[in-house]
Amino acid sequence: MKVAICEDEQYWNNFLEGMVLQWASEKKASVECKSFFEAQSLINSFKKMESFDLLLLDIALGEGAMNGMAAAKALRAAGSQVPIVFVTAHNSHVIDSFLVRALGFVGKPADKERLCFFLGEALSLKEGARAIEIGSGNKTTRLRVCDIDYVEVSDHELTYHAGGLSVSTRGTLKDAISLLGGEGFVQVHKSYLVSVDKIYSFKKTRPYYVSLYNGFEAITLAIGRKYIGQLAIAHSKSALGKIT
Repeated sequence: MKVAICEDEQYWNNFLEGMVLQWASEKKASVECKSFFEAQSLINSFKKMESFDLLLLDIALGEGAMNGMAAAKALRAAGSQVPIVFVTAHNSHVIDSFLVRALGFVGKPADKERLCFFLGEALSLKEGARAIEIGSGNKTTRLRVCDIDYVEVSDHELTYHAGGLSVSTRGTLKDAISLLGGEGFVQVHKSYLVSVDKIYSFKKTRPYYVSLYNGFEAITLAIGRKYIGQLAIAHSKSALGKIT
């Protein structure tokens, strides 16, 4: 499991890493920690396609800098599903935490029992994350389904787009639907299948299109007229699920 720690104070950064590694030792789990001391470095790491299984994120992050909540919102807007646990000395951002679907909070000084609970949750999510293998020639690429933004097809070539990474293979959109299981994805065009969780808006009048983030780049895809209804239903169910 790979854990990112974004905390601007060296003491707290070291403290959190020590607790994480102690938990890993007790659980006999393989854990790697990477430290960040300001939000932009963290975001740049995600832009370079570095992936993590848990993010421990300080809310304050120093005066005049992007705070942890803003960083979390930027990551979610870019489609990142990384589990986030906020580290904070107060709970004034509890409501905002729901908007970014955080696992929860750990206070300062950190509550070991609470932190260990979230580490266990993150490990369970990692182990339970479904992945697919895409073969192209002699190369096979493994992608987690939750990381896939959309799939497109052109001349029987399927391309899976996941956070800026693109992987192609021969096939049809029906093959992709079958491989992904359908749940969590909706067809919006004869050439496109998109992850419902990655959609942030869509235009319901002509010309129809859906907007989503593929990594940190905004993507706009055309919507076929006959797909508008099922897209609206899927998007509404997803939005309701995030609120409840």
